[in-house]
Amino acid sequence: MKNEKIHVVFGLNGLPMGGMERQFIELVKRLDRNVFAITLITLFQFPGKTELYDQLPADITVHKLSFSGVRDIRNWWRLYRLVKHLRSDVLVSSLFFANTAFRLIKPLVGYTCIAREHNTYRDKPLLHRLIDRVLSWWTYRIVAVSTTVADFTAIQEGISRKKFLVIHNGIDTAEMRAQLLALPEKAVLREEFNIPHDAYVLLNIARLAPQKNHELLIDGFALFHKDHPEAVLVIVGEGDLRPVLEEQARAKGVSSAVRFFGLRRDVERFYKVADCFISTSHIEGLSNAYLEALAAGLPLIATKTGGTDELLEHGKNGYSISNPSSLEVAEAMRQVYAMDCDILKEQAHMSAESFSMDSTMKKYTTLLVGAVSTH
Repeated sequence: MKNEKIHVVFGLNGLPMGGMERQFIELVKRLDRNVFAITLITLFQFPGKTELYDQLPADITVHKLSFSGVRDIRNWWRLYRLVKHLRSDVLVSSLFFANTAFRLIKPLVGYTCIAREHNTYRDKPLLHRLIDRVLSWWTYRIVAVSTTVADFTAIQEGISRKKFLVIHNGIDTAEMRAQLLALPEKAVLREEFNIPHDAYVLLNIARLAPQKNHELLIDGFALFHKDHPEAVLVIVGEGDLRPVLEEQARAKGVSSAVRFFGLRRDVERFYKVADCFISTSHIEGLSNAYLEALAAGLPLIATKTGGTDELLEHGKNGYSISNPSSLEVAEAMRQVYAMDCDILKEQAHMSAESFSMDSTMKKYTTLLVGAVSTH
């Protein structure tokens, strides 16, 4: 092994456009190819969804399976044969199905397992918790994206906290600044998106799903908009709730001020257009969108969720919503609106610097190299 590369297989449910998937791509771009050979296995196909395979480095071998569900015997057999053939040193998985599948196969093949937890899943079924607890016994480490996620999952699933390792999501602040500088000026972009040049733009980037709690966001914005008619709420993301949310905006009388832009790959354009970033999510792990917003110099307004307390400094780089309600959301908007934008911008930049992608990569490198010694 001394003169060979460490073969790391990453096992994911799939590669649709999402925060975890984008973070994965940024990580594997940076892992040292003199040390690691990398393979990706995805378990599900997502027809009709935007996927990110074209953003992967060219040297990564990809194997796409097409599970139809847990009872898909044919794909279980295909997965077993594939993993046995690959003879990996370390297998790193994410999300419940992938974490379960690759850890179940481990005793039959013999590699070191690392599972990853990305959120505080409050509604995880009891059966899933029990499965995670049992499978933790042959898991080398469970990587959590924030201290909150590690603490919560350890208690929820009855797993020793010592099994967990916190590796925060990372952001390349230099790359973000370079992307923003390469874009047209804010006024030009606002004209492109049909946003008034003097508007106060609040930005939200998230899937239109119950977890993200856009209903509360729109309710709070409607109250704020009464006193600040120049305000515009820009929502970037797609999901089944879009018709419901559009109807809610109409019912609240703010349909012209709430702009839905759907799923976009050019999110950096929206960071440059905005004046602040806002989220009213029920749960998060450590949001990539929050990190990107801070790196772009946007103050952050967010509900208290997993990881948020590790990057949001109340009154310094944004405003923390302690008791989610439409009144509290509107008040948070008013508070940030009244703050010195230059100071907020500087504090936002400084906050993002503490979560560098290089630091994340180095921690994964240490973890993966250490895992081989147990193999």
